[in-house]
Amino acid sequence: MNTSDQLAWLQIWQLLRHMEDLEHAAEMLKIARCQNREQFICRFEHQLLRKDYNPGELVLVQNSRLEMTVNHFKTHPRYLGPYEVEHKMLGGSYKLKELDVTPLQKNVAAFWLYSYIS
Repeated sequence: MNTSDQLAWLQIWQLLRHMEDLEHAAEMLKIARCQNREQFICRFEHQLLRKDYNPGELVLVQNSRLEMTVNHFKTHPRYLGPYEVEHKMLGGSYKLKELDVTPLQKNVAAFWLYSYIS
């Protein structure tokens, strides 16, 4: 058997194994995706947890002005409130009102809110 016959035989063998290789690669890709998904969920679980606040629930609002200051956050309150949830807007933000039923002027994004535990 000369080298051209050997090369032809190897090409035929590769073509015959092509479907097996594709199936094996697809299976390995599926396993890797599942593992990556589980790892992502474990790593970012605290960010993925979403709490929908119902109307009437009491919430605290994180004081966003503290992030813009360098060292003044030690004496200022970290959270503002408590506020009562009036309703959820279409975009996901919340309309809040004070406990004396005075509504806040601006809506508050959901990631600024924390449940008020009394």
